[in-house]
Amino acid sequence: MQTKPAIIPGWALHCDEISNNVFKVTLIDQHGRQAFLTEVGFETALAKAEEYAYDIEMSVNNYPNQFLFNYFLLKLGPAVTTKGESNAYGSWGIATKGKQLTLEGKDDVLLAKEWSEENQEWTLISVTDVQKLDFREFKKLESFMRP
Repeated sequence: MQTKPAIIPGWALHCDEISNNVFKVTLIDQHGRQAFLTEVGFETALAKAEEYAYDIEMSVNNYPNQFLFNYFLLKLGPAVTTKGESNAYGSWGIATKGKQLTLEGKDDVLLAKEWSEENQEWTLISVTDVQKLDFREFKKLESFMRP
């Protein structure tokens, strides 16, 4: 079994090719919770295990603000600048060129904004309830934030 770099914050990734192009992927968090599966194709197995771990994290974590902040940083890498990484309500903001995500901890919403050169102001693109942020919506916001 091989241990790989993290694909989701707080979860260790272990994978093993158990047959030709068949992979057993296990993600384990610091509390021992596991997301695991056996799947054909390495990338497919990783993507499904990541989604399972995300679903577990969001269902058991009553205050996912810091997790989401760390996850966006992990996925977006060095192109991101940050502001207000955390306060009493767990609010934070990240930005890439012309795009912003702001988590308003007091209201538990994630705001996606884009800079309008024409109006010289930030335009609100979407408002998402953090408690209802499923994996597909996370991936859409990740894609939106890519420079």
